[in-house]
Amino acid sequence: MALDEEGIPRFQLLQKWQKRPTAPVVYVLFDLLWDNGRDLTGKSVVQRRERLQELVTPVTGIQVEGYLEKRGIDLFQLAKEKGLEGIIAKRKRSKYQPGRRSPDWLKIKARPQQEFVVCGFTEGEGSRLRSFGALLLGGYRNGKLRYFGHSGSGFSEKGLQETIERLKPLFIDKSPVVNPPKIPERTNGSDPILSVRLLSPNGPRTESCDRRRFLDGAVIRVQRKS
Repeated sequence: MALDEEGIPRFQLLQKWQKRPTAPVVYVLFDLLWDNGRDLTGKSVVQRRERLQELVTPVTGIQVEGYLEKRGIDLFQLAKEKGLEGIIAKRKRSKYQPGRRSPDWLKIKARPQQEFVVCGFTEGEGSRLRSFGALLLGGYRNGKLRYFGHSGSGFSEKGLQETIERLKPLFIDKSPVVNPPKIPERTNGSDPILSVRLLSPNGPRTESCDRRRFLDGAVIRVQRKS
């Protein structure tokens, strides 16, 4: 994971680091399934963690993940305050079950979400040549539709095709927003009758310029407005 100046993991920083290392990264170990050829999946998660701690000495850039007992609510509140994705809760006696989702491990999400109006899209390139690059997103302020940012992450191939098929009947020649986006990609407008709900990895930091950071890498679900 890549950390910001406060030591908080940020997915956007990791994406940038893959192109140009600009933030400190940490390799975090949280489980041990095999030990010197011995299968440990039948051991409890606590036993596996204890063995991992015996084998690995934390150094700069490498850490063994810790855990807290009986303080889940406090940890969840802290995750919300820091804009983290959420927390993981595991039963101490649980065993690793390959290829199966178990109720013994719960992912409790704390990510903020917000709804935006789809006001167009950028033209796709490469593997997205037949769909789109990103959705142009906006919202109404004082009765006027304004552009806030764009996002294209979180789509499966099927999701890309389903979304572009929904958009095709809505193509318009002119952007529906009062402040058309000034971005290098070629854009197309759409009739603003679709909305999307975005789940952000780290949430908005401010009301304006950092909203773009919020939109990047967000998960998108398209739904027709009622």
